[in-house]
Amino acid sequence: MNRHEITEVRRSWELAGTRMPLLTQMFSTRMQLIDQRHRSLFGDDAETNALLMLRLVGIAVNGLNQPRILFPLLETLGRQNARRMINGPQGCVVIRALLRSLKATLGPSFNTTARHAWIVGARAVVQAMVPVREKAVLTPGCDAGLAGASV
Repeated sequence: MNRHEITEVRRSWELAGTRMPLLTQMFSTRMQLIDQRHRSLFGDDAETNALLMLRLVGIAVNGLNQPRILFPLLETLGRQNARRMINGPQGCVVIRALLRSLKATLGPSFNTTARHAWIVGARAVVQAMVPVREKAVLTPGCDAGLAGASV
């Protein structure tokens, strides 16, 4: 990510932070609607688990300007939670749900520039968290899904 993309992600995340209850509700709903097979990511308490995942997003957003610290932490988190968190296909679902939730929450403030910056950042974060054996599966399918997904 370049400096402009990091600034854009932080700007929109700061704005989203002022609307966190709405963003959490939108994200929780979208995670369940986009792909029913991935409902298990959030379990029985979908809204609480969505809030926890959004807090992780916030940590990642705040660490974007320190990738040498952030990405090893994300890799460790991904390894530790590989069985119950994000794998290749689930990573794509999470990105799509997050992008759609940000768009619904922020409206016109989530413009094409913001969307592009979030896609770049989200890909980098998911790539860091996804186990090595699944990275080959993630990139082509996710890129195609994000390119064609209406947000």
